[in-house]
Amino acid sequence: MPRSRILRLLTLIAVVGIFAASTLLSYQNQNQAAKASTTTWKSGGWAAAELEADLNKLQNTLLRAGMNEATHDELMLRFDLLWSRLDTVRLGREARDVRALPEAQPLLDSLLTHLQALEPRLLDFQPGDQARALALNQQLQPFAEQARRLNVASYIGQQTRSKLDRAFEDRTDFNLSMIGLFLSGGLLVAMLVRENARNLHQSLHDALTGLANRKQFNSALEKATMEAERSGTKLGILVIDLNNFKEVNDTLGHHLGDKLLKVVAQRLRHCVRSSDTLARLGGDEFAVIHRAIDQAEASARLARRIGEQLAQEVSLDGQQVLPSASIGVSVFPDDADTVNQVFMNADLAMYRAKQDSGQSYRLFEPAMNAQMQRSKQLGSDLPEALSSHAVSLHYQPILRLYDLEVVGVEALLRWHHPEYGYVTPPEAVKVAEEQGLAKTLDEWVLRQVCLQHCAWQDQGLPTVPISVNISPAMFTQHDLVAALKPILKETAMPARDLILEVTEDTIMRDMEQSPAVLSRIKALGVGVTLDNFGSGYSSLSHLKRLPIDRLKMDRAFIEDLNQQPKEQRFIRSILSLAQSLEIERVAEGIERQSNLDDLRAEGCELGQGFLLSQALPAEDFAAYLQRPPQPIDAQN
Repeated sequence: MPRSRILRLLTLIAVVGIFAASTLLSYQNQNQAAKASTTTWKSGGWAAAELEADLNKLQNTLLRAGMNEATHDELMLRFDLLWSRLDTVRLGREARDVRALPEAQPLLDSLLTHLQALEPRLLDFQPGDQARALALNQQLQPFAEQARRLNVASYIGQQTRSKLDRAFEDRTDFNLSMIGLFLSGGLLVAMLVRENARNLHQSLHDALTGLANRKQFNSALEKATMEAERSGTKLGILVIDLNNFKEVNDTLGHHLGDKLLKVVAQRLRHCVRSSDTLARLGGDEFAVIHRAIDQAEASARLARRIGEQLAQEVSLDGQQVLPSASIGVSVFPDDADTVNQVFMNADLAMYRAKQDSGQSYRLFEPAMNAQMQRSKQLGSDLPEALSSHAVSLHYQPILRLYDLEVVGVEALLRWHHPEYGYVTPPEAVKVAEEQGLAKTLDEWVLRQVCLQHCAWQDQGLPTVPISVNISPAMFTQHDLVAALKPILKETAMPARDLILEVTEDTIMRDMEQSPAVLSRIKALGVGVTLDNFGSGYSSLSHLKRLPIDRLKMDRAFIEDLNQQPKEQRFIRSILSLAQSLEIERVAEGIERQSNLDDLRAEGCELGQGFLLSQALPAEDFAAYLQRPPQPIDAQN
């Protein structure tokens, strides 16, 4: 426990002890008076006070109902409570001393008679009838005044005063005990107020960075919106998300990740004005309310300044880190009528900035909203598309490059949406992941591929392995092996003829667990291809840890093979290492004869691309398998 917290706790215990001792002494001196007061209260004071209170509440509710601020049910509830209280005073044992007072019985009798006459008028009363409410209230006023006199008499009548005077005769140590009680009580209250202020501050601020938290941000956003509407100015909202922050946590540890967040918070403070609101919304996401701007360019300048500050190198316990952020900007009221929509627009713009890679910012554009609506619609339509076979598979041959023989095939998703037309496989996968349908989509693809392979076998066609792309969510969030087993069994698909393709980025999300998952897949007899190698942030040394059968080089390197000497050297390194590890090498995106010639020269074994064959429907691929041998230099 922190030393300051221990000191506060000890101080609180001491003050509470003093307060308790003073209270005990005061209690001993006041015991007799308390007994007398309690006797007075129980013997009727309470009943008289409650009768007056209920009568006043009925009058107040009646006036409110006249102004249409209270309902008829509320009025009748107050009337019933007053009636019940009157019965308690008239008949209850506790109120017998009140009934003994000279002014009590006339009031109780007359009030009973009046309430009996008042009930039908209240039942017919319509809220909003102010004149009638005033008249009925005026009739109740004399009873209220009498009830007040009765209440006072029940406390300060001659008999009551005699009891209390006798109780307060002994005042030994009274002043001393009261002084101690007031001093310690005041100090205790001050400490509690201070602690409450600390708790309030903690409830509105992020514990790690000291910035405003999401709760305070939302409150500040409402106030800033009203200020902007009154002044006729604009309001910029910036959503800031650090890039690759998870990798910092995973590789350097969470304690250094926390240090990085503190550095980011400090740099953000230097970028914003005192009138702006800076908040940490959670994780590595921050936000800024940019007040009183005249145009969107002002917030764009702030986004650029923030980006420049955050991109400076940070030293974390000797580890050098180059942070960057994706920033989305939206402006109220230019981009939407409500500030909540503007905030969502800024969030959309931030995600669009993330697609740019590295340090980037984006201003919201209406097309982003259209893209969001498109994603929602596609996500809603995807289940039906799967069940109605609107989604299909095409098959692109994988050829042995030295003789162009078909040695495999990759299944590729095809979806023609009735409204949006052709939906690319990456977009379909992204939509499935956003809508929680990744497992459904991947299992559908796996089952269709296995069934198609078995159909080709039944036709007597040459047997070639089929490669299937697995979505990142299926690999990282679901039990892929558990999904594979029943599909292989149900379709009677030979496991050796199925190859799963997993992208480099997906595997590198959790390099500690990925090798184990891949090993479980291979234990089923299923092959594994590392897809898009070279596009991520892994090193060649990671290949040694991965139980893979094939390595597929990213198409970007193939496209620049002739123009970029570095790409050729990099590909040569990949091919050499893969060969030493006895991993098959596949080049995708072969579109020019020069690419094919260079890959052959470098010793790349397998390839696919438009030069060799485009992706074909199942029946066309069956015909492709039966084609006569092609010349080595044939182009398609």
